[in-house]
Amino acid sequence: MMFREKSISKLYAFALAAVFALTLAGCGGGGGTAQEPMTEPTPEEMCTAAGNNYVGGECLTDAQVTYNEALAAIMAATTAEAAQAAYDAVKGDVSASDGEKLQAAVDARVGVLATMARADEQKMNLTAAAGMIETSDLSTQEAVDTARAAIVALRGALDEADDVSDADKAMYQMQLDDAVAAVDSAQDGINTATRRTNQMAALTGASGTLQTALAALSGSTPTKAQLDAANNALTALNTAITGAEDLTEAEKATYVREAGNAAAPIRVAQMAFDNAEDEATMAERMAMTETGKLLYAALGPPAASDTSALDNIAAPVLTSTLAIDAAAGAGTLGETDDPESVTLRASGSAGALGSWNGMDYALSSGTGDDKVTNEARVYTNRGAAETDDFGDVHTLTDGSLAVADSAEARALVMAAAFTHQGTQNHAVPDKSDAVYVSGTYDGAPGEFRCETGCSSTNDGKGSPSGLGGTWTFTPDKGAMVSQPDDEYLYYGWWVSKDSDGEPTAASAFAGVVEPAAGDLDNAGDLTTITGSATYVGNAVGKFAMSNPLDGTGNGGHFTADAELSATFGTGTTAGVTGTIDNFRLNDGSEDPGWSVSLARGGLAADGAITAPTTNPTVWSINGNKALASGTWSGTMYDEMPGDPPGGDGSNIPTTVTGTFYTEFSTIGRMVGAFGADKQ
Repeated sequence: MMFREKSISKLYAFALAAVFALTLAGCGGGGGTAQEPMTEPTPEEMCTAAGNNYVGGECLTDAQVTYNEALAAIMAATTAEAAQAAYDAVKGDVSASDGEKLQAAVDARVGVLATMARADEQKMNLTAAAGMIETSDLSTQEAVDTARAAIVALRGALDEADDVSDADKAMYQMQLDDAVAAVDSAQDGINTATRRTNQMAALTGASGTLQTALAALSGSTPTKAQLDAANNALTALNTAITGAEDLTEAEKATYVREAGNAAAPIRVAQMAFDNAEDEATMAERMAMTETGKLLYAALGPPAASDTSALDNIAAPVLTSTLAIDAAAGAGTLGETDDPESVTLRASGSAGALGSWNGMDYALSSGTGDDKVTNEARVYTNRGAAETDDFGDVHTLTDGSLAVADSAEARALVMAAAFTHQGTQNHAVPDKSDAVYVSGTYDGAPGEFRCETGCSSTNDGKGSPSGLGGTWTFTPDKGAMVSQPDDEYLYYGWWVSKDSDGEPTAASAFAGVVEPAAGDLDNAGDLTTITGSATYVGNAVGKFAMSNPLDGTGNGGHFTADAELSATFGTGTTAGVTGTIDNFRLNDGSEDPGWSVSLARGGLAADGAITAPTTNPTVWSINGNKALASGTWSGTMYDEMPGDPPGGDGSNIPTTVTGTFYTEFSTIGRMVGAFGADKQ
């Protein structure tokens, strides 16, 4: 409405001006008097006459003036609030379209102001970051690291100065480039100095180590370790010289001469070592030869009438009887009918061969020249202890066990009330019918009871050494007793040595401890079984090589692989054959290329294996076979009787053990034993 009213007013003003002009013209007419020509109004006069505003050479309406002034105020605003206020002041005096333009101008100005603010902040950050860079003194690594950190900060500030012009950032980039160059140069210098220090330290250290190693070589025959130390030290010094790239030749000269001078004493020491090693090797070879010679004699062949490799040693003869007290760690080895059995004590584990665990036994007797040392290595397939109900192991009367006053029974008694020193009387408490003591018997928990004359004697070490009165033991309900495996097989070797430690007798053995009913399947008659089976396990024993022609020899013990094949029945093919190979000598990994074949032996109904009388064993070395010799024997077992018969559910024996003796011409003798399980 305002715009329309102003337009009518302008038309009225224009019409008035026209009338005024015509009136002037009329007044001057007639009379013939000449009239001055009428002047044309200027743009400003016309604009003013029209009621508009003549601004800057343009005729503007009041609304246009208002718009332009508001726009100028917006563009000159220094804050977002001022820009918005400039528009808000005139938005009622301008058209809707001009209002939209002015608001757009406000938004644009706000954006510009924001950009300017960010640019100012970024410039301040650049100035601050640039001020943190100090490159006047970069003589230390700390100063270099500090400058490098400031460089990183300035580089980050430049990366973030998106609203600062390239021209404004140029001087900061130049300062950054100069600082990087200065820091890199300083770092190179520091690195060089550090390398020089380290290289000199390496030379000095290597030199000292070499001098120490050379000093150890002088005065006596060097050891291999001393020679290795000297050679390694010389190598280290030469490596340090090569690596000293930042040192001058003059700085390295002393160490170069030292390395050159060290070669001669090391070479002399090496010659002395080689000579001594040759002598030691010769002495070792001579000792091996002597051992081989002595053990060769100790492994003398069995008498012509004997068929067992285990009867080849003079008394005390080690045969197939072995009893081991696992708790005491002792065992006896000897002939069944020989009262002079050899008593041994466990001296350590020998490791395992498959499922067979080994134990070493030894005992020395006598003194001086009469001293004798017996040693044995025994492998057993003894299983783990099992638990049984207390009543199945010990005889109970009315649920209680009468405790005997014997060393064997007292050893099973354990109670806190009995672990005193000396003898103690145990009085029956008032209002009680007996003495009651909590404890264990054979490891099972329960309660001891005694009515009259109750006492116990102890030296304070555990089980009582004496019990007075009548004691009974009532096990707790469900009490169990741990029962060691007392049915197992064994095999191994034995050697006897004199006071000088030289072998005088040796042999091998195999057998069974506490044989139980059902050692063999099918009611113990193998002749009723048909089929075949393979048995795989290990062999151990003693060997001796003694060659008088070239004076060489060796002797000791071995382990090997054992494999036997059995054909059951009563035909001509029935029997057992075997092979012993993959020998390892003296607990080492050396394989001398030996193999011993066991010729087909007869298989008796009770499991006994008997070697043939002709060509029973053949010893081969690297494929070269000796003439048949020796003998061998064995026994088949089913150690795990059950229902159905046979520990593995078949009618085939599960295990075989045995012994063998063989010779290689006139220079080698071997006696061994084996244990193998069905595959």
